[in-house]
Amino acid sequence: MMRSRATLAMTEAAAIEKLRASPSMTVCTSQSTGGAMLPSTSAISGRTPRTATARAIASDSSRVIFNSKVIVDAGAVRAESKQSCRGLLLSPTAEIDTRPQLEIHADEVKCAHGATTGRLDPDMLFYMLSRGLDRDTAQSLLVYAFLADVLTGMSVASARAAIESALIAQLPDSPTLRKFR
Repeated sequence: MMRSRATLAMTEAAAIEKLRASPSMTVCTSQSTGGAMLPSTSAISGRTPRTATARAIASDSSRVIFNSKVIVDAGAVRAESKQSCRGLLLSPTAEIDTRPQLEIHADEVKCAHGATTGRLDPDMLFYMLSRGLDRDTAQSLLVYAFLADVLTGMSVASARAAIESALIAQLPDSPTLRKFR
């Protein structure tokens, strides 16, 4: 089973610093055994597209709270912004609360936000089990797939590799998962 984590948060300081230096990405990290709060605020004043993507995983009795706010300043005509927060619940007592927000003070902008929370698809889990994988490996692969779209979208290869290694290390059957990288 998964270790009790509020999030699979990244602890690689060098990787985080590289990501924070990126002008189009907001990185929020927090880790706790009881819960985590991931706040994020981003202001847009020009035509640079902004994308904020977050993934939260809660197991056992952990709780994750995600608050994200994008502010489009007055005069930021044709600004673009996308927010996405997806949550994965791995136990019946885990909780994920999301609150994506948009504050728009300009006309002619293109902004979108959304949040979803759910459990592992039982049909996908059944399929993997029917192919001979044990439950922990199947669950780990599905959790890794849940995070994969964020990892593949990262432009700094060294940061992506460090974060991917840190995430895999927190999953059961990490030696097996390393083969799939």
